[in-house]
Amino acid sequence: DISKWDADIDLTAWRDIRGIDFVIIKAGGNEGGRYSDAWFETNYRKAVAAGLHVGAYYYTTTCNTAEARGDAEHFAQLLSGKQFDMPCYMDVEDGRQFALSQRDLTDVVKAFCDRLRELGYYAGIYTGGYAYQGNMFGPSELSDYADWIAWWREAWPTECGDVGMHIA
Repeated sequence: DISKWDADIDLTAWRDIRGIDFVIIKAGGNEGGRYSDAWFETNYRKAVAAGLHVGAYYYTTTCNTAEARGDAEHFAQLLSGKQFDMPCYMDVEDGRQFALSQRDLTDVVKAFCDRLRELGYYAGIYTGGYAYQGNMFGPSELSDYADWIAWWREAWPTECGDVGMHIA
């Protein structure tokens, strides 16, 4: 995944030297107010020019369903006019979200992803493996969405269900 923190990267070189074939680009977020990532447009153009598969993510700290739907709408505005052949993810990593009940956080994720789907995007969730299993009803209720799980081990445990993509 790339964002403003990666600044001016050469995605063609990454493709050629590192062998990457896709990138997930930060479009924006809501911490401190809704915003667009400063490098989103540039990184999107570079990814397309390099012939990479492209997805996006939106970092959200929202803790209720109404704000989650609003964040999804803001995300969709940022994505407008662009083509994505990979999912567009809700990034869930904020401690305030993890203080919610499993039911409440699962409902927040569903509200965001469902609204993003209604707006025509392939919706997904990015979060940590422990959060996916313990802070929300991930495997049982979020399997309709693409999932990208940070799991700092060799393999995702099979007893936790299938996931689309994980970081090891």
